[in-house]
Amino acid sequence: MLIDTGSSLTLINSYLLSQLDPCIKKYLRSPPANIHLQLADRSPLHISYTLNVPTSTGNVTHQFTVYVVPRLWRSCIIGNNFIKQKNLQIDGGNQHAYYKRSTHQEINRPKSRRIIKNKNKKVYLLCVAEKITIPPYHARYIAVKPTVPFRSITNNEYEEYELKPFIRKNKDYQVIPQIANGILSPAKNLCIQAANLSKATITILAGQKLAIMSRMNIKQLNAINHLTKANVKQAPDTRDDNVMDLSNTDLSNDQKTQLQQLVKPYPDVFTNKSGRTSKLKHQINIKEGTQPINAPPYRCAPNRRKIIQDNINEMLKEEIITPSNSPWASPVVLAPKKDESLRFCIDYRKLNAVTIRDAYPIPRIDDTLDALEEAKFISTIDLRSGYWQCPFTLTVDACVYGLGAVLAQEYNGEKFIIAYASRTLPSVERNYSSTEREALAIVWATKHFHPYFERMEIFIRTDCQAFQ
Repeated sequence: MLIDTGSSLTLINSYLLSQLDPCIKKYLRSPPANIHLQLADRSPLHISYTLNVPTSTGNVTHQFTVYVVPRLWRSCIIGNNFIKQKNLQIDGGNQHAYYKRSTHQEINRPKSRRIIKNKNKKVYLLCVAEKITIPPYHARYIAVKPTVPFRSITNNEYEEYELKPFIRKNKDYQVIPQIANGILSPAKNLCIQAANLSKATITILAGQKLAIMSRMNIKQLNAINHLTKANVKQAPDTRDDNVMDLSNTDLSNDQKTQLQQLVKPYPDVFTNKSGRTSKLKHQINIKEGTQPINAPPYRCAPNRRKIIQDNINEMLKEEIITPSNSPWASPVVLAPKKDESLRFCIDYRKLNAVTIRDAYPIPRIDDTLDALEEAKFISTIDLRSGYWQCPFTLTVDACVYGLGAVLAQEYNGEKFIIAYASRTLPSVERNYSSTEREALAIVWATKHFHPYFERMEIFIRTDCQAFQ
């Protein structure tokens, strides 16, 4: 996520949209016809939808309209409209964001406070808008509505409510989900988060009472504002890595429960954390007389260098690798996955060329398929980790004697030069036509600066009229 005061609107991309709860995504709407987005270089950005989503910062939840830009380079950009409307404070020194709640207006104007007190209710009872089912050990966003309509859905400092679960007097009532406590404001389409921490599937019926919204007083707001400023440390990650997400499977509830029980005794195997085997120790046998191979690192783009360094830091932290002074070295390569992310790999081709290979009989695929003839379920093992951003502008030009190129980035209308490049033309290329030389300049410059903008969108500028 990126907080950008230069962005007019709050945006999300298609990937983040796909990760949202279906309860939220059903409110997708077409964007207003009078809104048009442009980058700093005035290139357009296409908006597919608008969506009202719950946003949480510092245990405070607000409903806010975001705009879906499918090809956005960040999953989410918090724009200036959100910052101004929600009074979001940005502490750059501590890399921390929090909500500031002004209280002087309420203290200095007691008459105004009495008017607001009479205008808005202190407590709202929230019930489920439509029937929803929550599988075991899962959390869902649930659309809720008040039993009495909100009198106002205008967000200001007087309309912050504390969310608490609704406690039923009847103890024999069906199992209920756990409601996440927090702070939120009245909204037209309101969603709250609920978790099923039991072993059985929970079905919540439409109209079922779920939570209570209690309007917060001035003392509560002052206390939370003080704690938010003081507590700048990030909360620890308390997610359970051993709970499998079976929401997108075709298994029945009974089968899901059986599968959870099957993997539960092996938390060290079925986890998102990388593991280490003690069953064997790998050994590489080198051909006799081979000198150590020390290959230099490959040239790569700055964004890829950051990915490589992040992977190295993670493996060092988890003690998968250790610093080494070995005379052997192989370069890192990033291989694209099916989901368009990048896999950290090592190019061991030079090492493999001098390695004594192991002889091992490979099973026949037809024998393997025959062995699965009576199987009802087939599973595969997926080993975890088994194996800034402004657009670039490339300006090129060509003359009878040579080629030239300038790589730059533009931000807020100002150009920042990254690198220059030029070369002379041999006698054969000097015989090219002017259009051919301009085309040659584009091909040569993109190859030369390829590591800077690999897998990124770039803009090429040329004065050749044939390419306009």
